[in-house]
Amino acid sequence: MRKLSTSRRRAASTCGRVEDRESALLQEFQRFDSVASLAQATAVRLGRQTRPEDLIAEAGLAVGGCDR
Repeated sequence: MRKLSTSRRRAASTCGRVEDRESALLQEFQRFDSVASLAQATAVRLGRQTRPEDLIAEAGLAVGGCDR
């Protein structure tokens, strides 16, 4: 088997981490019934200064597509 160059090994490792994060995010979305409930859970984890409405607006998911 051929050895991969250092840069190719790093790229493969980074790709694996990105796929892991995407998979974890998908699993998180699947645990909640709505974007609002996911935003609420995320806000709780981030602390009391974060509002679910702000997270939804920052993601561009606000009703009507308007940011505050």
